[in-house]
Amino acid sequence: MADAFRDDIRNGIAHADYVIWSDGLRLRRRNGGNVYAIPHEDVLSAVVRGIAFFDILQDHNTTAMGFYNPPKEIVGKFSGNFPMPWTIHADPVKRTFSISGSSPGPVTTPAYLRQVEITSRLGGKVLAVFPRNGNRDDEITINGIEAAGYEPHVVPLDAAGFAGLMKQIEHHVMQDDRRTNENGLLVASPYGFTQLADASELEVLLPPPITTVLFDEVECFPTNQAEGT
Repeated sequence: MADAFRDDIRNGIAHADYVIWSDGLRLRRRNGGNVYAIPHEDVLSAVVRGIAFFDILQDHNTTAMGFYNPPKEIVGKFSGNFPMPWTIHADPVKRTFSISGSSPGPVTTPAYLRQVEITSRLGGKVLAVFPRNGNRDDEITINGIEAAGYEPHVVPLDAAGFAGLMKQIEHHVMQDDRRTNENGLLVASPYGFTQLADASELEVLLPPPITTVLFDEVECFPTNQAEGT
């Protein structure tokens, strides 16, 4: 976001508080003082970055909406409302995207209740880790996850707490069935609970990024490195 958005140029344009001069765009400082100039080349770079970002975002949204043709029904809820079935439909002919529901009261499914249990243990993050107190291998794995760019919700557990959580995982069927558990750090993701032998298994746990964008400092054109996107 920092590469794609310059708030000083945005504020100057939005408030018509700028001057185009021979050496570039001159902007007033927010807290007063002398104006400062941004060379024309830097202004062009910022504009191209912003356009590229929103172009890529639109392509991403279009691809995501395409998964809802034909329409899919999902049980969930908006804000504090009760859960109910919602029909999500992207109509490529009418070029519309709709979310509609008509349930007269709360509706749940085993899949919905399972997801509620998983989400409640993520601490508002994509990953939660549950290291065993004093386990050096778990600490090393967490360091590797953080080095990969994630900030997991960390919940240290003693032996009794670990055993209790494992019973809850089994009771609510919260295992991540996409992979076979290893004897290692207990990790929760939106897909469920699993154990990682080391941080290298994180690549299997979470899907790869849909799009990776590099902004060239000279030409300022995005490079899509993801295959098939």
